Amino acid sequence: MFDVDSLETFLGDRPKPRTGHAPPVPSSGYEPSRAEPSAPKSREERLRDFYVQREQGGSVAQPQEQAVSRRPQEQALQKKEPSEAANEEALCLKKQGNELFEAHDYEGAVEHYTAAIKAAPSSLLHSNRAAAYMMLGWWDQALRDTKAAVRKDQSNMKALERHGRVLLAQDDLDNALDVVADLEARGPKEEFNGTLRPALGIRRLRWLAQSARNPASLEECRALLESFGSKGELVSPLGIRLRKKLAHVLVDRADAIDNQRRIRPALAYNKREQGDGDEIEELVPFAEEAVKITGELLQDNPDDADIRYLRGRALVRLGRHGDAETQFQKGLEENPDHGQIKELVETLDSLEAMKQKGNALYKDGKLEEAVRLYTQGIELDPDCTDTRTVATLYYNRSAALRKQGEFEKALEDANMCLVLHPKWTKALYRRGILLLECGRFAESLTELKVVQRTDPTFDDDLEDWLRRAHNWLAKPKGTRNFYRFMHLPMDASKDDIRRQYRRLCLLWHPDKSDGSQGTEERRARFEDLQVAHSFLMDDAERDEYDFGIWKDRPVRHHIKKRDKVKDSWDDKVSKEEEEGPRGHYNWGDKHLIEDDKVESIYWGEMGCPTWLKEKRKEYQLKRYGEDYVVP
Repeated sequence: MFDVDSLETFLGDRPKPRTGHAPPVPSSGYEPSRAEPSAPKSREERLRDFYVQREQGGSVAQPQEQAVSRRPQEQALQKKEPSEAANEEALCLKKQGNELFEAHDYEGAVEHYTAAIKAAPSSLLHSNRAAAYMMLGWWDQALRDTKAAVRKDQSNMKALERHGRVLLAQDDLDNALDVVADLEARGPKEEFNGTLRPALGIRRLRWLAQSARNPASLEECRALLESFGSKGELVSPLGIRLRKKLAHVLVDRADAIDNQRRIRPALAYNKREQGDGDEIEELVPFAEEAVKITGELLQDNPDDADIRYLRGRALVRLGRHGDAETQFQKGLEENPDHGQIKELVETLDSLEAMKQKGNALYKDGKLEEAVRLYTQGIELDPDCTDTRTVATLYYNRSAALRKQGEFEKALEDANMCLVLHPKWTKALYRRGILLLECGRFAESLTELKVVQRTDPTFDDDLEDWLRRAHNWLAKPKGTRNFYRFMHLPMDASKDDIRRQYRRLCLLWHPDKSDGSQGTEERRARFEDLQVAHSFLMDDAERDEYDFGIWKDRPVRHHIKKRDKVKDSWDDKVSKEEEEGPRGHYNWGDKHLIEDDKVESIYWGEMGCPTWLKEKRKEYQLKRYGEDYVVP
């Protein structure tokens, strides 16, 4: 290493030769040449000679004349020791700066520390000013001060530790680890189990430098960011990189394809077993947190296309496709060659096109072609990046399969739809109907009750399906199900019954036997088909078959008789009555508290009110214990 001050002095212009004075004669009798002195070298020539000699490993040769001429300059540059008055002034300024630092006025602290350094520079003052710069997030200035503090006092361990923190914040992890190694060798120690180990701050610094290199999991990213003690560290190069990584992990966590989830049976809590599994996990909060973090990052980095991509992915996960499209457009304006944004936009457009074509075929009654297009759309997005659209494709394919009489496959699609889009009332309603048509009457009744408690006006036929579920649950075991026999939905029209009957006649007629089944067996099944057809075509018999004694019974599970708790002249209003939506049809309904499986669409995007969430927590804590309480 060489001294920068010496280099600057060496590169300075030589003083002009003195006129009228002879050069001093050495005592050894050396007589200088009387020849005319050579022209002095230019600044560029001297700089080139300096670096050539330095690379060759030799010392920089300086002529005697230059050495003599440098002495006055070096003496002039040498600063005198500060006087006692200057030291007192610096001490007073340092105290004022410390007070401002404690009051979080970091800019004022920097001004006082700077004035103190001008009066009497010291390692401590540079270290204190570096601390104020760190709180402000001015990392280049902080690095300059920590270097000065360490250079002035090699034993200042606090300055050396701050130097390591600044290098860490600048994402210079290798140099930060070198500083940590120096701190571990020379820094303070503490006793642990009879041995000495580095102090807590040094150990924490090493953990940060090692863990921040490539955090992989959500927990690691959270732990690293929580260890940052100031906002300045969050906006540092390392803080920005870690927050971008956290947003990326949150978006990946919100993708349902990476999270193994299942639908547990729709049974009462006391009848569930451990093998039934937990309820489907709600992953929307991960995407909501990613939207929040990317929004904060864009305030400081509005031209970062990667952040736009992550924010757009999170918005797609929440079903906000319009906002996501805006982010993708801005990201392509900032980086037209961003491959991930282009690929995702192409996938979204293809999914939407497949969905629209499938819906048109479904309306035209071309169910097989509609199922094929829905399947192609699902396969276009194997990673379920657009989770809401893929969930809709599963829902639509479930409807088409149900029309074809494939109830088991339709139920699998409805379950997958709920996995991708939990608490979707339409999907839960479809699942309740399919459970009934698959012969799982108790589970069907439970799901349909949940739908009614969520929104009694959700569908005009909801009460009829509840009556069907009650009636079929009360039927004797082994009762013949003509709908399953003919592969018909329970709400099939007469045209649907007639069309399905003709199709099955072509398949099951005894005269068209292919030899795989006996003639008597085919004849018996054909006779059963005729009985089922004639039975379902009779409106009176079909109503009795579907509803039984429940045809005219009320099935309003969301309404419950309540005792009057106060007289009309009592004008005291409780907190719940004041904050709650008294005009809502479910106001005061106990089922709202007991059943949080589905959020009512009445509440909108904000969800249910705070008072209802608190009531639910109290109920869950009382009935199921702390492990079940949903935060």
